[in-house]
Amino acid sequence: MSIADYKKLKNYVANVPTQSYLFIYILVITGARFGEVQKLTTDDLDFINNTIHLRGTKTVTSDRIVDVPSEDMKVLKRTMTEMPINMNRQLFNTGYSLITNNAVTKILQKFCLENKLGNFTLHA
Repeated sequence: MSIADYKKLKNYVANVPTQSYLFIYILVITGARFGEVQKLTTDDLDFINNTIHLRGTKTVTSDRIVDVPSEDMKVLKRTMTEMPINMNRQLFNTGYSLITNNAVTKILQKFCLENKLGNFTLHA
């Protein structure tokens, strides 16, 4: 995916108050792994210091804090105010389980189809 297409994707998913769109937005702005974003809680988002805490999924040392531009943090905050958050403060709990890779991939594939980009995965 080109940088121009990457920016289009970011704009496409920004400010849409649904889990799949927010999920892709966080993937784009952090470069995180699927499992790291899937487990995010509201406690992992620091709107004062503009950081996101990514809890390691592969090793203990993969636990890290990522700096995020303030504009992107504003988008997150604005989007999250329109979304329900469960009692465990998990961003991506559907009510039954954590959001699936398939649910998020469908949004990415829709974007790629609409923009004639070919087939991309969340890992690409």
